[in-house]
Amino acid sequence: MFAWTPERLRFRVDAARFGSFYREIALEIAARVPASTHICDAGCGTGDLARALAASFAQVTALDHDSAALRALREDCPPNVTALCRDALTDTPSVRYDAMVFCFFGSVAEILSAAKRQCNGTVIAIKKQGGAHRFSPGCVQARRDSLQTLENELAARGIDYTCVRRTLDLGQPFRTLEDAVRFFRLYHRGGDESTVSSERVAALLRPIDHSEFRYYYPAETSVGLLFFNLEE
Repeated sequence: MFAWTPERLRFRVDAARFGSFYREIALEIAARVPASTHICDAGCGTGDLARALAASFAQVTALDHDSAALRALREDCPPNVTALCRDALTDTPSVRYDAMVFCFFGSVAEILSAAKRQCNGTVIAIKKQGGAHRFSPGCVQARRDSLQTLENELAARGIDYTCVRRTLDLGQPFRTLEDAVRFFRLYHRGGDESTVSSERVAALLRPIDHSEFRYYYPAETSVGLLFFNLEE
């Protein structure tokens, strides 16, 4: 499980306030799932997607095992979002959800197992295409299941699905260069922290005119939203 520290939370909240990634993902879901749906954001983290879904859906439940992440959601929680501190992969709700979304969360087996137990309708699994890790200078392969892995597994099980592919910006704003260096040292993979120098990080950043942030790291990310129906 991902561990949320105060520093990780601060960076995530900054990114959510600045960017539009989760709003655009929510709009793609809303275009294909009825507004009356009770939808669950499984493994919601700080609730960025849950907040965005609240603009289009009558009822949203946000599940995460980390109470610190949920506190960040509850500080700015829409009235139609219920935040629950539970393990989204093992929870058994008293009433099954109409739909569930797993955004960058869960392996193929975990998603299918959790959805079968908790959901009656549409499942949306969001995965990245390709393997490059966004916050590692150089090309480092990501360790999580990819979009292709999930597509292959659904096909092998004979599960019909629809895939919507989008390329969206999932970057990170920074107040200072020192903040940016700390961020890349926190998240990079491959080598020790000394390989992430101020000079190397500065070359990746774009100066921006913003009241709060001075730099931005743009990170175009290709993702796929896989829709499949458990009733089928």
